[in-house]
Amino acid sequence: MNMLPILESELQKIGKPIFGEYVLILIQHLLRDTISLIEAFAGAGANPSDMFIIGIPYSSKASIVKELKKTFKVFTPSFPIDEKVIDVVEQAVEVCKEKEKNLLIIEDGGYAVPIIHGWIIQTRKDGGYIKVPIPKKFEEILEYCYGAVEQTTQGVWRDKEIELRIPVLTIASSELKKVLEAPEVGNAVVRNIQELLSQRGEFIRGRNVSLIGYGTIGSEIAKALQNNRAVVIGVADINPINLITARFDGFYTDSRMNLVTRSNIIIGATGRCSIGKKAISKIAERGKDVVLVNASSKRMEIDVDALEELKEIKTATEIGTEYQMPEGNKILLLADGYPVNFYGGSESIPDGIMDVILTELFLCAKKLVNEDSSPGIYENEVIDEKTLAELFHSLYFGV
Repeated sequence: MNMLPILESELQKIGKPIFGEYVLILIQHLLRDTISLIEAFAGAGANPSDMFIIGIPYSSKASIVKELKKTFKVFTPSFPIDEKVIDVVEQAVEVCKEKEKNLLIIEDGGYAVPIIHGWIIQTRKDGGYIKVPIPKKFEEILEYCYGAVEQTTQGVWRDKEIELRIPVLTIASSELKKVLEAPEVGNAVVRNIQELLSQRGEFIRGRNVSLIGYGTIGSEIAKALQNNRAVVIGVADINPINLITARFDGFYTDSRMNLVTRSNIIIGATGRCSIGKKAISKIAERGKDVVLVNASSKRMEIDVDALEELKEIKTATEIGTEYQMPEGNKILLLADGYPVNFYGGSESIPDGIMDVILTELFLCAKKLVNEDSSPGIYENEVIDEKTLAELFHSLYFGV
């Protein structure tokens, strides 16, 4: 496989095998473009036998897992993955001891960083977090961990729940990432909703859609819905600045509870539980069929436990789970409540866009091993985004 061009150009700038003295844990969506990131680390000196790769369950493609297993240690646990992460961390530290190497973590979602500090972070339905202590001593593991790179806002939120004793460099607040990635995610969400609904002869055009969450991704979903001629009847958000932005973008704003009673399709894009038991009860009482969609990460936007509790009949379908409510109406949990943009092994974001994002991850890891950093989260000015943007523009738009 040919490496992504921007990532390859950064790899070529490295004159020596900088990752040779490190054991790597990578927790990633195992898609086609991820191979380039993994091969870049190997190309920069990481020994494949010292690389532990954990695939995020709802997105990892079987063909990519099969390809990676030819060379690397690859694990594909089902949710929840915390126990497997604990197991892999312990394996990796044993290699660190045996070979006198340090540990680096490159992750998407904030799993391993809390675990090496002795905690599992669980998300509450109200959007907060529960810290569950791990009944093992992880003090020794921290001695080996040199630092971590985090890709997502959700991961940063989870890492902030603990007192960090390692540096964590993140690209979650990268302006370039927002500009390039968010529109693609928004388009992928709407495209996959349409593709899934079309399997049962339904469509999104002209349907009443409510959007819960108008942040970086939510605002792009709203635009994609408009472009696909859906009727966005309203936007809800707990952040008043986001509500003002939605208004200035031309969208009606209202409370979540008002919106859910008027919609054919309800999309959650907050990164937390946005469609909880109260909202689901309202939908059930309304007596109309509704589609619920998770457009963020993990399986947290929709209170699946509430659906299970309130249902009369549950039916598995090819596009999700259908719950019949006491009033006779049906609630379709599209993609079984997992992020819809990844459903069915979709790449979600084109390789050319992911090239920049994966390069940013790679450069953060490079910075970690080349510079000493104090414990804490580093969110801004971690890398030179201007140079990356110039390279991207030259590669794809140059004449």
